[in-house]
Amino acid sequence: LQKNMLTHLLQLLQRVSSANSHLDLHSPELLSAHNAISILVRQCTVTDNSNDHQPNPAQLPGPHVPMPSQCLAVLQDATYVAMLLELAQESEVVSRQLQYCCWEQGRCSALALAEGIKAVNRAHGSEVGAVLAVLMELVTLSDLYQVQRMQYLLHSPRGSDEERIGPGGLMDMLISPRTAVLKRHAVLGWLVACASSERLPEMHSVLSGFKTEWKAALQLMKEDLGPQDIDNNSEDDGKQEDAGAMWVQLESQATGPREQRAPTVVPRAVLPIDSPVRIFQNAMRIWRSLN
Repeated sequence: LQKNMLTHLLQLLQRVSSANSHLDLHSPELLSAHNAISILVRQCTVTDNSNDHQPNPAQLPGPHVPMPSQCLAVLQDATYVAMLLELAQESEVVSRQLQYCCWEQGRCSALALAEGIKAVNRAHGSEVGAVLAVLMELVTLSDLYQVQRMQYLLHSPRGSDEERIGPGGLMDMLISPRTAVLKRHAVLGWLVACASSERLPEMHSVLSGFKTEWKAALQLMKEDLGPQDIDNNSEDDGKQEDAGAMWVQLESQATGPREQRAPTVVPRAVLPIDSPVRIFQNAMRIWRSLN
């Protein structure tokens, strides 16, 4: 009964997300439904019980039931994953479901990261920090796909001509002249936070393959700031802060006033943007360490 109910609920939400209707995905009713379904999903087991698999940290305590094949097909649907990533920006419960679905799942991880790159490309203002917060949670999943997720985010493969309209990854976005200045600063600050995080020990090694792009990004940011701003703050150059500690619990402002949201939605952790000069200084330290 539980399997059939979960399958029908997931298929219903899949139709809602893919339909060109006037339904508000962020309405309190739909958010509450997503939260309830997320709990049911995380009581299922996606991977087998062999010794090759680590326990899923986003899975709820047992008893667990096998994931119905129909549910698994929905969870790996591109449209549904895109909806999850959008809602994960404001709901901790949905974010945990997205992490659960990506754990040791290469296809779902690739779909979520591809949608994340598109979301960063579309985002404006505080929306950028909300999307990057979700991406941080995905890349810090310590499973066998962690390094691949980092590499995919930095330079995701491009498919059809239609998909080539946007940047191929965060590095392409970072050095693109079409990227807004504040967004470039936010993305570079996010990468600095990743490289400084103890939860991403391989990030520094991954960045070593993008020295040219990193140098170009530093040059662009130097032009954005100007020599006067950099010189006036040079006395702080020796005071390196833990960029990974920038992640604090704040209420997301990316989707409108909180009073319009369902009371069951848990506020998301977003990235408070550090000062551009401090981001530049920390990025310069990383550049020196790469060389």
